[in-house]
Amino acid sequence: MCLPDSIAEQIENNYEYKKANASKNVINLISPNNYLWGDGIYAFKGMGPHFPRRIFVYKGGRLFIFNSRGDYNPEGVIAEFCSCIKILNLTHKEIVDYLNVICLYLQEEEETDYGDTIK
Repeated sequence: MCLPDSIAEQIENNYEYKKANASKNVINLISPNNYLWGDGIYAFKGMGPHFPRRIFVYKGGRLFIFNSRGDYNPEGVIAEFCSCIKILNLTHKEIVDYLNVICLYLQEEEETDYGDTIK
């Protein structure tokens, strides 16, 4: 997916591993085959199998990057989503759709070991 430069820069600056090209590895969580940039919920990670995935929501020109990682702090992801709902003024449909993919994200991350943390 080709992100606007300002968004790519924010992702790189908010990823704990520098020079991992995290902004080059972004996927739309609701429509993984959709490569067009727009409002939605996305996952990103550094290039390579040992880099952890994180998520962000983009709506109306505003970006909410989750600080918590699903593999290490699922409670933090849920708490941040509650903040995201208010900050980005998500609609009922967006809340339900995003919560569904966050649930899948957390289930996938529960079984993932990136080799850098002890749960």
